[in-house]
Amino acid sequence: SGGGSSSNFTRNNNNNGGGGRNNGNNNRNNRSNGSNQSGNNNNESTNQNSLNSISSLLKDINSKSSDLQSILSGNSGQSNALLSRAIRHQAPIYVSVIKRQNRVLVRTRDIEAMNQVNSLYQQIDTESSMLLMEVKILSIDLSDGYDSLFDFKIKSDKTAITGGQSATSALGDSLVTAASAFNPALLATIVSDKFEARLQLLEKENRVTEVATPILLTTNQEVSRVFIGDERPIINGYEESTSSTSSTGSSTVINNSIIVPQTEIRNLGTTLFLTPNINSDRTVSIRILIERSGLSPTKATIPVQVGNALVDADIDVVQTETFSGTVVAKDGTSIAVGGFIKESAGDKETKVPVLGDIPGLGFFFREQANSRKRTELVVIIRPYITTTPNEASLVSQRFLDKNSIHPNSHEVDNMDIYSNKDKRHKGYQLEKPFKEYDLQDKFDRFKDKGERSKHKKSISSQSNRSIEPSSKQQTYVELTQYAAKSVRLAANNREVVAGISPTKLANTRSADLLYDSRIKVIPVASWHKGGVHVTALALYNQSSTAVNVDFKHLKGKWLSSSIESAKLNKQSELGDSTYLYLVSAGSFDDIAERIKTTKN
Repeated sequence: SGGGSSSNFTRNNNNNGGGGRNNGNNNRNNRSNGSNQSGNNNNESTNQNSLNSISSLLKDINSKSSDLQSILSGNSGQSNALLSRAIRHQAPIYVSVIKRQNRVLVRTRDIEAMNQVNSLYQQIDTESSMLLMEVKILSIDLSDGYDSLFDFKIKSDKTAITGGQSATSALGDSLVTAASAFNPALLATIVSDKFEARLQLLEKENRVTEVATPILLTTNQEVSRVFIGDERPIINGYEESTSSTSSTGSSTVINNSIIVPQTEIRNLGTTLFLTPNINSDRTVSIRILIERSGLSPTKATIPVQVGNALVDADIDVVQTETFSGTVVAKDGTSIAVGGFIKESAGDKETKVPVLGDIPGLGFFFREQANSRKRTELVVIIRPYITTTPNEASLVSQRFLDKNSIHPNSHEVDNMDIYSNKDKRHKGYQLEKPFKEYDLQDKFDRFKDKGERSKHKKSISSQSNRSIEPSSKQQTYVELTQYAAKSVRLAANNREVVAGISPTKLANTRSADLLYDSRIKVIPVASWHKGGVHVTALALYNQSSTAVNVDFKHLKGKWLSSSIESAKLNKQSELGDSTYLYLVSAGSFDDIAERIKTTKN
């Protein structure tokens, strides 16, 4: 019975399982019914949306058909606005570029798009800024102890003059090192009065040579190139060539191998590249690239095969130095870039004129020595920014006025165009039409003077006119003019005038001639004609204030005294030195010795 109970329990479980299956079927039927109901709801929602879309579409069609009917019936108003919007929405924009005339042609029916194009055109169609660059390329002779044009001290409220101080530390904030990563010797500084004074001093000593003075007109961010040099062929290699000799009969054929040099044309000299960038604050950032190239005095050799052998053949060697950097300059302010020092060695010959050229005996009258020459290349740049045609016209006018001044106008008493050959001024007048330059005329001491002048002086002033010079005075004038002309030249470059001979000075350090201790007097050179001597002396102001030179009251006895400028500016400023010319009946050394004896 136990087994029967067990089997009955099993059957009951099976029956229960069947009931579970029935229940599962019922659940599936219920879910199926739910799905059918949900699907019906979704179908109803989709149908409703479709009906709404169709209704909206019909309304739009009806409205557009009414607008179309209004348009076809000739009724304007709102239909015109709809038509305009439709045309603008569909209107293309045609753009044509005319490169030859630098023009862009835009064509469209869309007024709003055309207005946007016009607004953009007004913003970008601006005149390109122009730049006028005044460039000077100078070569400075650094012989006799000079290190560099930039090796000087600036004296200001914040900078003191000390011995042994470097150029960088002395200049301080006034000195800007450019491209120190490329070359520490590349220096740049603003051209101030102190810099011009230093440059003027070197010019007086004939140490400055103007290599080139170009005027460059360029646009913003355009590269300008200046080349000073020549094109030369150089040998850069060789190639083997065979020459053959052939004949008929029993003659032999001879083949000879020769080498033919290969050449190329190279620009050798100094090349300057300037790339300006105009900033919004009217400053100019100038990218500078300087390249100097030349043939090396020593040649290189390369092995070249000639037949079955190798021979050494000479080729040219080009030495190249490149400097690059960026400097920033204000509009109208000069900036100098230097530090490009070159050394060269050569033979220098000095000889006595005529005697040094005598065959056989000329050896005793000439001398040859090895010389070492150091030169520095300095580039001075002054930019002028022009953004409008009116500004360009003003810059050109100022530039013309500045360059209309004769460079030696501040060193002479009168210009040749305002005086006559007989040195007696009669009132020179220019014929109309003419243009007067105020900067030039301020140096003219003879303008509106003389007998024929429109602005005659009073009778009292005319009575004070100088009389004709005597023969002695003429000698004084001749010697003074010769001294003024020769003192700035080297001894071997001075003009030889009959009757005038140089006099050797025993003392060229300092002389006690003035009663003003603020002025230092240094004898430079002396000449004589017969028993009359003339001596040129350099005067230097050693004080911090301007000084007036009393050249008429001097120590010693002098026949006449003349000075180039009676006023000296304070020390280290332009115009702090001048030349004094003294004419005497004896030599300068004798008079200076008598002054010293009298003082003791």
